[in-house]
Amino acid sequence: MNRSLSVCIFRTGNAILLMMGCHSIFQFLPVLLLFGQVSMSAQHHGHPEEVIIHTVAPEAFVGKDPKVKIGGLSGICYDAHREVYYAIADKSPARFYTLILDSLDNTPRILSEIRITFSNVSAPSLIDPESIRLTSDGKSLFWTNESNSSINLMNLEGEVYWVIQLPSAYRPDQKGRGIQNNGGLESLALSPDGSRLVVASEHMLKQDEGCGATWMPPYHPLRLVFLELATGEILYEKLYYAQNGHGLVDLIWDEEEILWCLERSWSPLTGNDILLYQADIKSGTELLDQPPLCDLDPETTLPVNSTLVYDFQAARKSGVQKRYDNVEGMTFGKDSTASLRRLIPVSDDNFSSRQSTQVIELFIRR
Repeated sequence: MNRSLSVCIFRTGNAILLMMGCHSIFQFLPVLLLFGQVSMSAQHHGHPEEVIIHTVAPEAFVGKDPKVKIGGLSGICYDAHREVYYAIADKSPARFYTLILDSLDNTPRILSEIRITFSNVSAPSLIDPESIRLTSDGKSLFWTNESNSSINLMNLEGEVYWVIQLPSAYRPDQKGRGIQNNGGLESLALSPDGSRLVVASEHMLKQDEGCGATWMPPYHPLRLVFLELATGEILYEKLYYAQNGHGLVDLIWDEEEILWCLERSWSPLTGNDILLYQADIKSGTELLDQPPLCDLDPETTLPVNSTLVYDFQAARKSGVQKRYDNVEGMTFGKDSTASLRRLIPVSDDNFSSRQSTQVIELFIRR
């Protein structure tokens, strides 16, 4: 979206609205902390920007086991009381890191690497951690396991003591139902009052694929699943339309009715295409069960309304930043000033020499 033209894009129900001359209440001043070697500044979308790219010595990333490479950051959350970030890795051995990101002049510092254990519950056969969120009391962390559609609760020492298993409609199986391979639970968010949580799969469920193409192309129909935190019971579902080819990789429940939604796709020609939306979760049809979309009426089963807030790809094309990598998680961090909020996305390097770990700072004007 070209903000210099003041164009706002809204997705509402089964329609797309383009509004000229509108002004977003959010003004972004992105600052990128990338483990690289370039520094530059530029103008983008009519707002001043600065891009800071730091070089981090390899020895700064030595964890408990020197043979375990630090990377694969798939989720991040902020602990305001301790003023640290928790970032989870998506490969075995299951672990998360405690980070400090205290100023624009300093690169992220790793304080600790903590292994995840299952001493009090049965350990799953496969572990692929994705999103991570701190509980409202600051004593525990929720994280999603993409491999088996579970939501895990652990203490700050990494000991899992409660597992919420989603119903069979969301589990992987061999009968044309459940999550797709490498397309399971990527997203997790806690409500502001700490009483509910919401999760979403990255891609369509298998039972929805057969009729997904008839549900308002070029969109990708996904499900937002809302659960009661005390019991782990599903309260309701909402339909979410991601851009066609994009997956939903993380969520933040910012206000009672607002979700920040991070979408991502990849192609060998254009690389990573990353979009940030806001969704109004009071809108859209409430789904009480989990039937295939084919059994529902697309004219009356409406998605939540969503608004494009930031297009990472547009920043790359404009020359502000050469390349945003495989962005996969995000959190709000410590506010920069009274007028600026700090949104922190992180990228997953997939432990590949061709990719990099990025910690991105987006400053959002209140």
